Amino acid sequence: DGHTELDELRVSGVSTFQDNVHITGEVSFGSTITLGDNDRLRLGDDNDLQIFHNGSGSLVQHLGTGNLFITNSSDDQDIVITTDDGSGGTTTYIRADGSTGEAALYHYGSEKLATKSNGIDVTGHTETDTLRVSGVSTFSAALDVNAAVNISGDLTIADKIVHDGDT
Repeated sequence: DGHTELDELRVSGVSTFQDNVHITGEVSFGSTITLGDNDRLRLGDDNDLQIFHNGSGSLVQHLGTGNLFITNSSDDQDIVITTDDGSGGTTTYIRADGSTGEAALYHYGSEKLATKSNGIDVTGHTETDTLRVSGVSTFSAALDVNAAVNISGDLTIADKIVHDGDT
């Protein structure tokens, strides 16, 4: 019927298989598996997860239902996403820290935003279209406002307000 069943198959050297090879049980490789451009490693009963290189980019595709999880189960270890640093090397862009619980975003390797147990820590300039703050806000340096300020509720001023504009 065109099928061959083997209890054990040992292959050494370069081997090429045409069409489909169906294997049940455990498979061990002692060396490299080479797949050409657009050849895919397909996982799942319905080929739900595919890993491949299309000639210009490398892809991990989740085609099924449910979520795609990236998990590091090693105690106190991280998940790190790195890419080009703009000068031929690589640097960190995203880190999920398994020992501190922090998640951090980087710009060319410089941490810009990190989650902390009590909120977030932002390094550098923050630009928002709309900012709504609830609770107590503390400013440790000058507060520059380039538009009208509307304050509702109680206002406590510990030092002074200086106005140096025309109106």
